Amino acid sequence: MDLILQVALHHQFDTLQELSKRMSENSRNAKTWCLSLVSALLVFSSKTLALPWFILVLPILPLMYIDMYYLALETFYRQEYSALKAKYKDGGLEMKNVYDMESPAGNLHIFYQFWSKSVWPFYGLLFLVAAAIGWYLEH
Repeated sequence: MDLILQVALHHQFDTLQELSKRMSENSRNAKTWCLSLVSALLVFSSKTLALPWFILVLPILPLMYIDMYYLALETFYRQEYSALKAKYKDGGLEMKNVYDMESPAGNLHIFYQFWSKSVWPFYGLLFLVAAAIGWYLEH
């Protein structure tokens, strides 16, 4: 393997790892925002007029979708990394294949990420707790 191909491959691996890392960080930030917003609504609801339970759980759905989107992107970039690594191990890697990456636009399985171990336990428990506290404050 020539030096230019090795440098290009190393750069592409670094880029894919960095993208995956950023998507993971964005997913964590979505969870943080969701927990903060629901907590703030619960505190506001307990101190003043009790908000209906569905208002308390309202921020959960869009932030859960954003989290699943970031997890789907992270999964896509990890698969691209694995595919590039497999081509390298097989010896079928050429310079034109190093930067040849599909667009994630049509290849994301966002709603499949709901079954991820980092989505449904967190958002499911948060949804149940917020709904139960909201229902209790309402009655």
